[in-house]
Order: sequence, then C-alpha cells, then structure tokens
Amino acid sequence: MRLSDYFVLFFSASVLASALNGVSPNPNERSISSENTARHRSRRLTNGERLAMGLPPLKPKRLYYGDRVSSAPRSDVSALPVVSRTCNILVKTKAGSKLGYISPALYWSLYYGPLQGTQAGALEVTFSYSPSDPSHLDILTTNGPNRSFPYFGGVKMRNDDDYVTLSLGVGRNGYFALTGTIQIKDGPTPQARPYNSLDGGPFGSSQFLTQSAIWAYDPDTQRITSHWVNSDASESTNYIEYIEKQGLFVSGDLGTLSSVFGPNFTPTEVTFTCVTPVLGVK
Repeated sequence: MRLSDYFVLFFSASVLASALNGVSPNPNERSISSENTARHRSRRLTNGERLAMGLPPLKPKRLYYGDRVSSAPRSDVSALPVVSRTCNILVKTKAGSKLGYISPALYWSLYYGPLQGTQAGALEVTFSYSPSDPSHLDILTTNGPNRSFPYFGGVKMRNDDDYVTLSLGVGRNGYFALTGTIQIKDGPTPQARPYNSLDGGPFGSSQFLTQSAIWAYDPDTQRITSHWVNSDASESTNYIEYIEKQGLFVSGDLGTLSSVFGPNFTPTEVTFTCVTPVLGVK
C-alpha cells in the first residue's frame, strides 16, 4: 500500500471519529459553535451574572403595546360642597371705623338700622353659599323682629311715583331700604309684592319692589356686599349707607340719599362684616 493511501485512510477515520463525538473537524466551525453555545447560555443569565462575567446586560423587554397617548382622559371636576355660615353683622365706615352691630330692632318698625355697641344680642343671620360662586344669596335672620318676614332683604323706597321699576346707578335716584322680607324664589330680579315689613304699615298694603337674593359673600375678607339687580336685569355698583335714626339703605349713587333726605341727614357709606357669634352669648 502506498503512503498516500495511508494518509487518506487516516483522514477518513479522523472525520468519522469527530462526527461520532459531535466535534467538527473544522477548527473555525468549532469556534463558531462554542461561541453560539456560550451566547445561547448567556441569554439565560441574569443581568447581575452577565455583568460579573464581563458581558453586556440584556435588552429591556417591551412593557407596552399599542399606540401611545398624550395623557389619560380626565374625569369631570366635582362641584364644591355648599358652605353654611352664621354670624352677626358688624357695620364699619368705609375707612374702617367700627359703628356697631346691626340690632334685631327696626326704626319705625320698618327699617333695619339701629346699631348696638356689643355683639351680644345682635341680629343673628345665617346663609349658605357655594365657594365657586358666593353671590345672589338669601340671608335669613334667626332672631329678627318679625317672623312673618324673616329674610334680610331690600325694599324699593318711595322716591317717585313708579313702584314697579327700580334702577340703581350713577345719576339715578333709585334706592332701597334694608328690612324684613320673605324669600323671593323667582330669582334675583325684584318682584312687586306685598312681601316685606312695610306691608300693612304706614304705607298701607304696599306693593313696593322686594328682593331677598341681593347679597354676596367673600370668605377671605368676611365681607357681605349688596348686588341689587335692576328691573331691566342690569347691575351697577351698590353703596350701603347708614343714616342715624333713619336706617340702612342702598343706592347706586352716593349723592342720591343726600338729595332725598335733605341737609338735616348725613348718609355715611358703610361696609358689612360677618362676625362669628360668641358661643354661649345671645
């Protein structure tokens, strides 16, 4: 047998042995196979194990499917709860000087206005408001002088012959007195009804315009302000004014009351502040 025949026989035997042992006779193929096996095994390792072996961490898995959205839909904002308030009304000048608390008595049995120096026994009122819109409020008196007209409201006064309309504003002579009324449920527009303390008084069976939902409240300052709605549904700045021994009135022009009452009476512009009653003191 020739030498070349021995070489072919040896090479064939080597290939057969490698195939039986699962080893590729090609060194490059063995290297690739080992690398693939190591890579396959490395994918089953944790990131901590991979880093310890000098291998890069695994790629993060996709945690969502579908299209992205800018934001989740928002639910409607719920309405703020209604707040109830009980207080005595402190009257101050526009400059801040204290004049006194509104008492539960009436001037001439008609108009609120007598003031008292102490809080004890002062007129007590209660009202409810929405923090988002504390306006057009009805103020109920709890110790008022006339239980038939328990609301602290406004009544148009006789400054002309027209009892059906009343307009407040600069240059207008309309004004109203603060007195006891019933609650006007028809809304803030004044109503021509005999539903106030003047009814059956010296004016007879009056049909003066009456309105109860004329108030607004500021929870931050505790201020109570007037917002009479004119007969044409318009509104203007309201001025609360006090005339000693006459009463509390509201106008739309600071010159109105001076022209109506004359030089013997001096109207003073005032503010109302809601003061929490002293517990145990009535």
